[in-house]
Amino acid sequence: MHMKLRPLIIILSLTIFSGWTLTSARTKLQADRIAGPQVPAGNPLYLPEGRYLRALSFGFEGFLGDILWFNTLNYFGRQISTGKDLKWFGHMCKLVTELKPKAPEIYEFCGSLLSWVAKDPLASNEILSRAIIHYPESWRMHYFLGFNTWYFLEERQKAAQILHHAATLPDAPPFLASLAARLLASEEDPELAIQFLSEVLRNTKDPAARNQLIDRLRRAKLSADLSTLRKAQGVFEARTGRSLQSIEELLSAGIIKKLEADPFGGQYSYSSEKKSFITSSGERGLEFKGKTAKTGSMKREFENLKTGE
Repeated sequence: MHMKLRPLIIILSLTIFSGWTLTSARTKLQADRIAGPQVPAGNPLYLPEGRYLRALSFGFEGFLGDILWFNTLNYFGRQISTGKDLKWFGHMCKLVTELKPKAPEIYEFCGSLLSWVAKDPLASNEILSRAIIHYPESWRMHYFLGFNTWYFLEERQKAAQILHHAATLPDAPPFLASLAARLLASEEDPELAIQFLSEVLRNTKDPAARNQLIDRLRRAKLSADLSTLRKAQGVFEARTGRSLQSIEELLSAGIIKKLEADPFGGQYSYSSEKKSFITSSGERGLEFKGKTAKTGSMKREFENLKTGE
């Protein structure tokens, strides 16, 4: 292609792309008015499917993908900072990864935040499955997919299979070899979430994303502390044959060595009336997405923690 024609084609592509999205937005708004609900203010323009964007890009998929990726990051940061939902985030991630299929940092960003922040693990796994097609020997992509499958979707056997395979891939860390067995043995293990979130944070540079993941990591650590305290309570009551009355009894009995502040700076205590551990920060521990949040021991630790009920 002649270099002088390249800027003209780029401008033409962007013009057509802008016209398409504006037309699509108007069409969708008109349809929504007829149907009833309207698109909430502040959402990005309605975006067509990836195959249409590729056709409109005239071979400049990467360039168009860069523009959409920039807007996806802006959208994520804006929605998080204003406390709004992320209803378009999954669709934007899907389009970006279709236009830029060889960008591992985009797969990791979307794959982790769709599940942990946008609460859409199915969309996350779709993105991660696409990543594995392009990076079949990436242990990180398999690790993300396997953890999602266990933690959010509760498919433990399937998760174990994914992680067993991940452990055989080049440069896979030693912990993957035993992780599958740990997932099968426990539905509720905040230590696994701590390990996962720490790994995700190592490669996350976007400030808004980091803040969200750090918050989840703190909650996972709070969960781990509460789990440790509950185990200590069990040891105390088995040893003494009576119910725990205060957290200080665990210290005086030598079952725990010292009391650390919770990850948010609060102090742990035990309510003999409610028979539960609480923290003065009023923060909740990590909320498990699946049945562990409905029926497991984590529910007893996390629900109503903020109110102390």
